[in-house]
Amino acid sequence: MKNKEIYYRTPSSTTLKNNGVAKADLIDEEMLRYELDTFVCTGKYEDGLVQILQNFISGLDENAEQKAVWVSGFYGSGKSHLVKMLSALWNNKPFSDGQTPEGIAELTDNLKEQLCELRIHGKRFGGTHSAIGTLSSQSGYSVRLAVLAILFKSLKLPEEYNKADFVLYLKEKGYYDKVVSYLDAHNASIEEEIDNLMVAKTLYEALMNTDSDYFQSFDMTSRILTTQYRNVEDINDDQFIKMFNRCLKYAYNGKVPLTLIAIDELQQFIGGNADRSIAVQQVSELLCSKTDSKVLLVATGQSAINSTENLKKLEGRYTVRIELSDSDSDKVVRKVVLEKRPEAITEITNVMEDNMGELSRELGGTDLKFTEEDKETFVQDYPVLPMRRRFWEYALKALDTSHTDSQIRNQLSLINDAVSSKDSLEAAVGHVVPADFIYFESATKMLNANQITTDAYGNIERWNKGNADDKLFARAYAIVFLIGKIQNYRDDLNLRADIPTIADLLVTDLTEGTAVLQGKLKELFDAHKELIKVDDEYHVQTKVSAEWRNDFDVHRASLTNNESLIDNERTMHLRKMVNEMVAKIKLQQGVTCTPREFERHFGADKPTDTAEKCYFWCVDGWSSNISNVRANSAALGTNSSVLCAFIPKVEEDTLRDAIANFKAADQVLNARKNQITTIEAKEASQSMETTRLQAQNEIDRILKSAVNKMSLFVSGDEVSTDPTIPDAIKNELNNCIINLYPRFKEADQIGWDKVFADAAKAKPDALNRISYTGDVENQPVCKEILQYITPGKKGSEINSKYSGHGFGWSKDAIEGAIMVLFACNKIKAEDEYRKPVAPGKLERKQIGKTLFKLESPSISTKQHLEIRSVVKKLVPNDTDESQPIMIEFVSQLKELQKAAGGDKPFPEIEQTDLIDIIGSCYGNEQLKAVLDHKDELAELIERWKDTKASIQKVIPLWNQYSSLITYTENRIEFEEDITAQNAIVEGRLLTSGDTVKTALKNITQKFATQLSELKNKMDDAWNEGERILATDTNWNNLEVEEQAELRNQYHFDNKPEIDVSSSERIVETLNKHRLSAIQDSITAVPTKVSKMLMDAAKHFEPETVEVFMTSSVLATEDEVNEWVDDVRDKLLSQIASGHPVMPRM
Repeated sequence: MKNKEIYYRTPSSTTLKNNGVAKADLIDEEMLRYELDTFVCTGKYEDGLVQILQNFISGLDENAEQKAVWVSGFYGSGKSHLVKMLSALWNNKPFSDGQTPEGIAELTDNLKEQLCELRIHGKRFGGTHSAIGTLSSQSGYSVRLAVLAILFKSLKLPEEYNKADFVLYLKEKGYYDKVVSYLDAHNASIEEEIDNLMVAKTLYEALMNTDSDYFQSFDMTSRILTTQYRNVEDINDDQFIKMFNRCLKYAYNGKVPLTLIAIDELQQFIGGNADRSIAVQQVSELLCSKTDSKVLLVATGQSAINSTENLKKLEGRYTVRIELSDSDSDKVVRKVVLEKRPEAITEITNVMEDNMGELSRELGGTDLKFTEEDKETFVQDYPVLPMRRRFWEYALKALDTSHTDSQIRNQLSLINDAVSSKDSLEAAVGHVVPADFIYFESATKMLNANQITTDAYGNIERWNKGNADDKLFARAYAIVFLIGKIQNYRDDLNLRADIPTIADLLVTDLTEGTAVLQGKLKELFDAHKELIKVDDEYHVQTKVSAEWRNDFDVHRASLTNNESLIDNERTMHLRKMVNEMVAKIKLQQGVTCTPREFERHFGADKPTDTAEKCYFWCVDGWSSNISNVRANSAALGTNSSVLCAFIPKVEEDTLRDAIANFKAADQVLNARKNQITTIEAKEASQSMETTRLQAQNEIDRILKSAVNKMSLFVSGDEVSTDPTIPDAIKNELNNCIINLYPRFKEADQIGWDKVFADAAKAKPDALNRISYTGDVENQPVCKEILQYITPGKKGSEINSKYSGHGFGWSKDAIEGAIMVLFACNKIKAEDEYRKPVAPGKLERKQIGKTLFKLESPSISTKQHLEIRSVVKKLVPNDTDESQPIMIEFVSQLKELQKAAGGDKPFPEIEQTDLIDIIGSCYGNEQLKAVLDHKDELAELIERWKDTKASIQKVIPLWNQYSSLITYTENRIEFEEDITAQNAIVEGRLLTSGDTVKTALKNITQKFATQLSELKNKMDDAWNEGERILATDTNWNNLEVEEQAELRNQYHFDNKPEIDVSSSERIVETLNKHRLSAIQDSITAVPTKVSKMLMDAAKHFEPETVEVFMTSSVLATEDEVNEWVDDVRDKLLSQIASGHPVMPRM
């Protein structure tokens, strides 16, 4: 049996009328019939349609807001096809021969039942209508107008709002047919006239002929149309709903039918535009909530509705979600292109079983290999092998970075073309499509897209026209090229361009195997220089790639002996691998399964806080040895909370080589990243990227083998790593947690949350919830907390202590015990305002701020003196610590705290709970709080006083510096000063040594230099101006008052003062005159003098005019003479006209 005899529809005689791409419209009747006829109503396609209809009908029955539908899936998965079929079936409009979409498509009973329900409801509401399309930029950013354009088109109205509004007006008034008749009689069409609505002369005449009372004249008609039907950029929500209902009611005899609005590729329309996303959300709300449940909104996109920030804005409205997958499109391909005749199934099955060894071996070391699942679809997909179809899929994705071609071509057009060739159809069953087909099918497109060099493309074309050997080499070269592309796209497929793999992809006869072909390929590769062999793998070789490879060799030679770099890279990769492994470990303790955290520490140095945290301490054999790790573990003691791990050194030389390869490739890629301007350079870059990825995989392999040999130690003893290392780490870390929290058991009872709930209601027997019936003060948790509270502690302090090392108690246990003690009057509570709180009135959120304490303590005379010594640092006092004095002390302490810091660039205000603790107490309790923290308070006060003094000292300098910065005018010479200011602000360096003083000195010097230069230029310009005035006859003939008036008029009476004697004077100068303003004043002096001289001349000769002479470069005597003649002519021309002249350059 030949391949051409196996198909239900022979591919060579089958035409994909839509080329495998469904367009979102219902205009082309032939295309729509074809798509209905080939519609595969199974899987997600059936489920999706049924789900959509069920939800809509349910919304109708409940008269509720309709849920919008989001259909997602990769490009080519059938999103557009699905909504197009839904739209056609929704309308069910008969074709010209009377057949209906529902009658043409092969539908399931379940779907037919839902469509029947839709028809029944449709009769109640005047019918069904569907509008399908995409939102285009034709309507600008107005989503309302874009959606209406889709509806208008479905109703055969103009897509532009103003024109649709006008046509509706004509139809509603009964004018439309009369206008059309008039236009026909005058050789004009309604479509062309409406396209040119504002200048449609014949249309205006038709309107005047139809309704002369309203359209009385040409001008009046023009005014009416330009006023009422002018183009609009947007409309409001009310106008949108009104127009939506209006056009539907006209088309459906005054009723709004059940309407489907299907918007294809909505995600593409939104893109990265947040404003469009919000606008789509608003219109979606309108269609779903303001249309009496009669409108179903369906939209499509390649991604799930919650996959991007812009799509998430629609998540609340698009709650019905249909996600299409590969398997759905596979079913379409198998139905439309590859469907087999029943009599061929057995023969194809026999071919598979007879050649199972060859199939299982092909690409066996890669992720594309034959699988058990492939057996189930082998007959359906034949003559395309599943391994090659996967190869094509990755190749197309690698070549098509826009992702607009890979899937749809793979699924329909590509498969159809692949099995349609004469070689395939005429071959006996057992001959399959070779993988290189995808190259020759896509070569021209790749060339146009700069995916392949002209040389490589031309070589393959030339070889492919040669003899048998040339053709085979062309095919093999194409496979090497494609594998290189795939490796750059996905490095984790284990796909290598070695001879066995190339042969596997080229063989066409399953019964022959690849042994002979492999030998032939080796001969051809040895004879050609167009492929370069690296290890056992082949790469496309060009002059540019050879240069890149040479750079790689140079870098690699340098790196091999760089021990420091190799060590750092190995450590980085190893730590990353270990971190990824232990990151999955989740620890819990006790019967309450309390979550626990652990820290990760790497290197030979011991962690610093092992008494307070649980650690996983990892050391490798490149930096230490197992004996040291065992000794360090033993030194931590028998109850250690640290698990030590040792990773042995393995394959040292191989690992060194892999790291050198990785870094060398990385350095070449970084050094040449700006040189990738040609296709050759791009391919060389991709090849080097593959080298880097392969080196990375080798590093991962070696380090993984080292990690798998990890040894674990606790308190010096090596522990088992069974059943797996991650399991062993988790078990031992759980034991370390027990060591870190040895008293956890005291609070490890289920029910503390209920204890808290009861105690919050002031129930004294709340401990019954944990089966404790003894005295409250003797319950272990309550007893411990009761002892700690003396003389008084905030809830936050209690929580902090008992949730930390040694205890690790849960918040429920800690706060439950506090509330029980409070309910049983064992402790009392004061809120943050020092007001007593009664049992049963304390809210949980207030516990952290609440002060819990026992009875008030007594203060001795000695203690009074100690307290007084602290208070006197802020409040002079030699007699007592009365309440007013203590209030003043707390107030002064707060003020001092604020004065010692602030917003940037001031130092951060130092935070401490001491002020709140002291301020929340009263009487002896307050004095006792000061006594308990006297040393800390004394230190804080002195430190804050010093900081305050430093701030006060530097503030004037900082103000000057900030003022000067404002006058830098972004000049390049002040970039360092601006950077310094930012550094001072961001680093809060105001009081850091002489930082501000130095910065002020630097910028002052720069301004002083520039101002001095400008002052000299100003003096020179001013003096020159005075000299010119002094030598001018007209000026000297003016009265002194007249001169003064002109000086004042042209601001030449007072020269700008520039004082650079100090930073303060410089700031004052710049406050009056910025640098640019001074420069402008200097530049303006000649102009001012010129204007004053001109005014002086006109004073005596009113007809005087200025004559401007051109400025030129004169190189010859003739040019000089020509210039002089031109000037003479200009001057004499004015004089001849009776105007005295004043020459000006």
